[in-house]
Amino acid sequence: MLKTLTPFYKAQTHRDVISVLEKDINLDLFKIIKDRKDSLYRIYIPKNSKNTYLPCLCTHSDTVHNIKPEKIIDHNGKLMNPAGGLGADDRNGIFILHTLMKKRPESFIFCVFNFEESGKTGSKSADLEYISKHASIFIGLDRQGNGEIGLRGYENKELINLLQSIDSFNLLRGYPTDAFQIARRSGICAVNLSVGFYKEHSKSEYSNPGDITKTISLLLNLPEKFWSKQFRYSNEKFQIPAGYSSFSIESQFKSKEQTSVYEKVYKSLYTIIKFCKAAYSGFIIGSLKNSTIQQMKTKEYKKHRLNNTSAQIFLGLSPWEIDSIKNCFTTKNNILVLGSSPDVISHTGTINIEPFHFEYPTSECITEKVFSSGVKNDKFDGAIIGWDTLSMLPDSASRKSLLKSIALKIEPKSPVLISFMYRNENSRFFNLIKYVSKIINLLKGEKNIEAGHYISKNQFLRFFTFAEIGSELFNSDFNIDFYYIRKFSHVVAYT
Repeated sequence: MLKTLTPFYKAQTHRDVISVLEKDINLDLFKIIKDRKDSLYRIYIPKNSKNTYLPCLCTHSDTVHNIKPEKIIDHNGKLMNPAGGLGADDRNGIFILHTLMKKRPESFIFCVFNFEESGKTGSKSADLEYISKHASIFIGLDRQGNGEIGLRGYENKELINLLQSIDSFNLLRGYPTDAFQIARRSGICAVNLSVGFYKEHSKSEYSNPGDITKTISLLLNLPEKFWSKQFRYSNEKFQIPAGYSSFSIESQFKSKEQTSVYEKVYKSLYTIIKFCKAAYSGFIIGSLKNSTIQQMKTKEYKKHRLNNTSAQIFLGLSPWEIDSIKNCFTTKNNILVLGSSPDVISHTGTINIEPFHFEYPTSECITEKVFSSGVKNDKFDGAIIGWDTLSMLPDSASRKSLLKSIALKIEPKSPVLISFMYRNENSRFFNLIKYVSKIINLLKGEKNIEAGHYISKNQFLRFFTFAEIGSELFNSDFNIDFYYIRKFSHVVAYT
């Protein structure tokens, strides 16, 4: 099975994955639904199915690993990448999808979503008009281990009873994945099956082909009821089956009893301090005028970042960013650099770098003045955008204006590396800042600033969710090729 699985593990981008998935598949059997730029999702709907309802299989094309596995080995039945992460989460799911599209194309709806690992942007934006009417249940193929069915509250009593009748699979507490995101949007039940990857999100990740085969066998032998009705979840109370939680009730009580008083006090104090920091930041941001905030941000930018030879230390190039620069930019001759010192891209070697810095980035002057200094070439074949560039801009409109201006300044299909500060969209810390500043602005009768701002030691920082970055790039005619999501995040996109 090593030879069969290798192409799936070596595929890098969403389009690479789609290409491998569709190989040897008769696409005439499917109606294909995809987003406008074909970068967020693809849904394959069988044309010749005799059933009104079909199970909908959900996988994702992205992985947390950004290095292509050059050599994959079989070590005692475990498929591994000696150099680091394999990408089996969720290429194992993609392989299962491919297998069933060949064996039973008329029996399932097949979904591939992008950006599951960084906010589930694909499943959040997917067109559900058809599948919400014809999907009987959403089945995620995105769980570690084998013989497990993950549940997360998107089920009903009838479905639980049906799942308990399946041999060799146990019901356990599930973790977030695209299938549950679609369930939330549609009201249809969802589960998540284990697909044979282990130690995911780490360099020690490996895959067990036997476990993949086990899940394929389960899907080929699902109870007939999955093709006869639509399972919708409700808030009804029913008996949770034993083993639903990944931790037993006894072990949960035991861990609580063993937690020391010191740990409880520490956690409480940490929560209080974090709460106070968020409240303080929200109060300051709400109290100051938007123009004052922009002036302070510009002053800070000019003082610490503009033409600063120590910018490389501040920007902190990660190994991933260095690799992406080497992979994407070493064949380029003229690179446009915004918001950072040319020193930060010394890794590119002998490239003609055209540094550019803007001093007063406001929505009024972006289009007219943003390229007025330092740019001699008419067209560039790449661009690198530093950490503070997007943070400096006051609103989404000005950021989109900048990105569109960059798109006009670079050759088609040229790479753009964008660095940004990341925040989780469900972060209670940033939500508190937003609500406090919103209340202050409401009392003042002024317009609210965007969510994601934070003040620390007279320094204003702007944090973005991946959905915000993705949306702004998408609406500025860029396609995201790959990305790295941490507190200090990067994306590489192409026009």
